[in-house]
Amino acid sequence: MPIQSVGYERAIAYDDLGEIFSHAGAAYSVIGADAFEVSPGPAPMQVKVRAGRAAGQAIIDTLPADEILTAAPGTRWDTVAIRRDWGAKTSTLVILAGTAAEGIVRDPDAMTPGVLDDHPVALVRWAAGQTVPQQIIDLRVWASTGGAFGADPRVREFANAIGTRIRVGNSLWERTIVSGTPTWVDFAAATNLFIRRNNANVSIQDGLTKALDAIEGAGSSPAANRLAMWNPEGYMAMKDPQSPNHAANVRYVDSSFEVLVKARKGVMRDAAGRIFIEDPVLDDQGATLGTVKEAIRDYRVGDNQLTPALRDKIQEAKDGKFAEGVYDRGMGTNTRAAYIRDDGALGYRTSSRRFKTDIETFTPDADALRQIRAVMYRRIGEGDGIEHGVIAEELHDLGHHWLVIYDDEGAPLSVAYELIGLAALTLAQQQADQLDGLRRELSEIRSAVTRLTEASS
Repeated sequence: MPIQSVGYERAIAYDDLGEIFSHAGAAYSVIGADAFEVSPGPAPMQVKVRAGRAAGQAIIDTLPADEILTAAPGTRWDTVAIRRDWGAKTSTLVILAGTAAEGIVRDPDAMTPGVLDDHPVALVRWAAGQTVPQQIIDLRVWASTGGAFGADPRVREFANAIGTRIRVGNSLWERTIVSGTPTWVDFAAATNLFIRRNNANVSIQDGLTKALDAIEGAGSSPAANRLAMWNPEGYMAMKDPQSPNHAANVRYVDSSFEVLVKARKGVMRDAAGRIFIEDPVLDDQGATLGTVKEAIRDYRVGDNQLTPALRDKIQEAKDGKFAEGVYDRGMGTNTRAAYIRDDGALGYRTSSRRFKTDIETFTPDADALRQIRAVMYRRIGEGDGIEHGVIAEELHDLGHHWLVIYDDEGAPLSVAYELIGLAALTLAQQQADQLDGLRRELSEIRSAVTRLTEASS
């Protein structure tokens, strides 16, 4: 059902007017915890928007039932938004196609309240070859009684008028002017001053008074003075130590270590306790991390070289070639089909019910399935070998997006041949149903013929 809106050019009832005013303090907001929440949809390349109410630019919108939106294949960050059109006096849900770079999509032609304006509610990441959203970032804002709460810090990209104050998590952001430039300031961090004494909170005035009393009343001797000096960068200033229980400054430590290093008796450590050493020149000397990484890069398995910086990946010496000998290695049971993800990771696809949600029966279009054309072909530049398969573009044109693997630009690239069996299963089931029906009809015809024969005799 379409969105029902109040606030476009027509008479407004007092109760509607009161509700509009109650949300007038925020440019965009939703009404209710689940209102306009975006989640994965029931079919490939779909998202579901929950029913609910939203307010924006003096318009109150009501979505009476969940709505399904369909996105185009490819690698993109899309923005789901409520588009308010004062000319058509309607509000509709739209998907604004983005790019591979993360960011909220804002149509320059839809940023004018009173004419055409978009109200973002979610940011959705799609990956080529995948039919479900890889990530959904909530962009909803709730506002009332002079305050606003945002689901994600990115809401500041569109709710950014000077004077806006919005809480996101533990941060209280305010759009203010700093040195003549509109700037977001985290008020919670700017005013978050605590004083602790004996594991208890004390007031600022009381805490400062007691702290100064402890310093000034410590005694007249220099050794009892507890006041420390700090430079503008926050470093404590101190003299060279005179006894073993005195703290040492950097100059004293460096000079002491210089003597130890020259005598080959000292080691240098960083703040985390790690030891600094030079690259080894002999076999019995300790090795730095850089030396170890270089050694690993020189160690090869077949035509491939190991890389310690990339988990679950192999840096290939020859494009597309993994370990030698795999092609001729026969295997029996306890095997899994291997898949390569778009980030290069190698693994297998799980299919247990415990990894899935929103499970529904999927029935492909049988007429479109029957139009799939099996072809034989030779690959360009790879000799005279004959291969058999299907064409990715033809599957795309028939609407079988779930069988197509797309490149980063959204163009058909390959075919998910392992899913062809699912298409064949659908046709086989439908043909089996048709055969069962024909058998029943044939049985009825035979019974009728038998009765007629018996009656005539």
